[in-house]
Amino acid sequence: MDKPQLINLISNHRMYFASGMTRKLSFRIDKLRILRNAIVENEQAIFGALKADLNKPDFEAYGGETEIVINEIDYTLKHLTCWAKPKKVRTPIAYFPSKSYSLSEPYGVTLIIGPWNFPIQLMLVPLVGACSSPRLSLLTHLIF
Repeated sequence: MDKPQLINLISNHRMYFASGMTRKLSFRIDKLRILRNAIVENEQAIFGALKADLNKPDFEAYGGETEIVINEIDYTLKHLTCWAKPKKVRTPIAYFPSKSYSLSEPYGVTLIIGPWNFPIQLMLVPLVGACSSPRLSLLTHLIF
């Protein structure tokens, strides 16, 4: 990918984020479920790729890669609704009798760069965190 293509890609992601689609909690939950299903449905292909590239046996690919990501997604899906709820915070006396809340909203576009030794785990666990973070929303484009 050359520099103009990369600039165009980032610009497109920022425009999509600005559209507001990624701000919805339902959007993030849906994308996490899609990611989980993609991992489960393609697990044998992932194992094959890890075997071909890194000579990882299936049990290591499962325990050190895919299962960790699936567990992270499951944990996040279980807690995300609670994490995204508005939090009541102290209101300054100057604004009495109003009430104040801290709202968790997506922040922007994120780039994840991962190492080679555990590529699935070390690329997708940060992706799960970025999708669930109250300050980040993520559009991904994997570059191989």
